[in-house]
Amino acid sequence: MYEKLIRYVANKYGLAADKDCLQECRICLFLQLPKYNTSFGVPEHNYAGQQITYAIKTYLAKKKPAMPSLDAPLKDGSAWIDRVPAEPEKRYMDLYRALQKLEPAEKDLIHLYFFRGLTMAEIGNSRQCTRQRIQQKIEKILKKLRRFL
Repeated sequence: MYEKLIRYVANKYGLAADKDCLQECRICLFLQLPKYNTSFGVPEHNYAGQQITYAIKTYLAKKKPAMPSLDAPLKDGSAWIDRVPAEPEKRYMDLYRALQKLEPAEKDLIHLYFFRGLTMAEIGNSRQCTRQRIQQKIEKILKKLRRFL
């Protein structure tokens, strides 16, 4: 039913030829579309697009390793391990300085998710928004932190 939309979104992630990913998207839509409610105020195809994006991100998260190998080459050819400061204190100070540059609401969100261990759904419930919105905010904050580091 939404095959063209599935392929369109998968192509944005470079996965249009990945049959496993496309099947994951179809399964996700099969399970989620019956839950669609017109009172959401969102057209059904937008809801489907959000679910497809979620399925692709979940698929990619399962597929890629959590941490890079210590000897993995970076774009410039040097090893990843060569970029890690030898002294742990320096790493913590850099992270501390980067965290200080965040807005108070961003710091609070990072604290709840990474240090208090709350799930995105729990944070979303406490802030009257969805788990996906919290995930988007955390991704945006992490991009900002990477720029500071």
